[in-house]
Amino acid sequence: MPDLRDMFYVTIIGLSVVFALLIVLMYIIVFRSKVVSLMAKKRQVKIEVPIPAETIASDDNELFAVLAAAVYAMMNTGDNDPKIRVASFKRIGSDAPVWNYASRKQNVE
Repeated sequence: MPDLRDMFYVTIIGLSVVFALLIVLMYIIVFRSKVVSLMAKKRQVKIEVPIPAETIASDDNELFAVLAAAVYAMMNTGDNDPKIRVASFKRIGSDAPVWNYASRKQNVE
């Protein structure tokens, strides 16, 4: 009849093997993700399309109006004069690929 001590050793050895292999798998997955991200950075090509300064300046007034209307619509206070104003806005650069930007622009139109 197996001894209680032998059963304990077998359990400890089994758990140790399982967790050791799980840790090895974790490192393999982390290593592969870093390799794939490095390969993706090498393949990434940035295309910059120059936008004329007049286009940006002419869109600013329209952008202010859209931002103010969006804030007013989200507040939904029921007042005719909600005492809000857009003081400034800042364009945030995007690291998204060009095709992503083109798709978003097409969906808006």
